[in-house]
Amino acid sequence: MKTKQLLIFSSFIAVILLGTFIYLIYTESGGIFSGRVTLNFKENNGEWPDVNKENFQQYIISQQIVKDLPENSEISLRLTNSEGFIEKNYILSRNSIKEGDAENPDIVIMLNSKYIGELENGLCETISKAKQNNNLIFETKINIVEFLWKYRNSVKYRNCFAS
Repeated sequence: MKTKQLLIFSSFIAVILLGTFIYLIYTESGGIFSGRVTLNFKENNGEWPDVNKENFQQYIISQQIVKDLPENSEISLRLTNSEGFIEKNYILSRNSIKEGDAENPDIVIMLNSKYIGELENGLCETISKAKQNNNLIFETKINIVEFLWKYRNSVKYRNCFAS
C-alpha cells in the first residue's frame, strides 16, 4: 500500500516539476510573459530528417527547451539500453550539452536510447511516447521548493511530460 502511495505521489511531483520545467523553456527570454509559445519543436528548430547517436548532441542543443534552461541548471541525461544499463551520460545546461556524468545535478533523466531515432518526429512527441511506455525516468535531486522556483518558467513544456 505504501509503495502504491509513494508511486502516485512521485508521479504527481514529477508531473508538477516537469510542467514547471516545460513552462520555463517555452518563453524565448525565459520569462513568464515573454516570447511566443509553441509546442512544435521541429518547426522552431529546423528539420531533422535522421536523428541518430552521432548527431544526438547537436539535435538536443538545437532544442528550445535546452536554450531556455536556467543559467545555473545542471541536468544529467542518461541514455539506457533495453536492459536499463546506461550507455551514455550527458550533462545538460543552458545552451550546452557535453558527455560526462554530472556531479551534482538538479534533475536526472533516463531515456531508453531506442527513442533517439524517433526524435525526428519532435522532442515533445518522443518524450511523451517514452513516458507512456515507461521508458523515461525523471528524478529531481534538489528539494521540491527549490526545483519549482528554479524551473518555474519551464511550466510551458508540461504537455511534453504529461501522459
